[in-house]
Amino acid sequence: MRHTLRAIDGEDETIAELEMIVGFYDDLAGEATRVANRLHGLLTQIHP
Repeated sequence: MRHTLRAIDGEDETIAELEMIVGFYDDLAGEATRVANRLHGLLTQIHP
């Protein structure tokens, strides 16, 4: 879906905001993976 992408200006503030949002998303994705792995580990202890 290349037509939905557009170039952004090189404004430092905009780039910093986008990097913060992406970093927040990465943190949430990592936390979701950790929770799923923890749940999987606990469930396999109860019923392999």
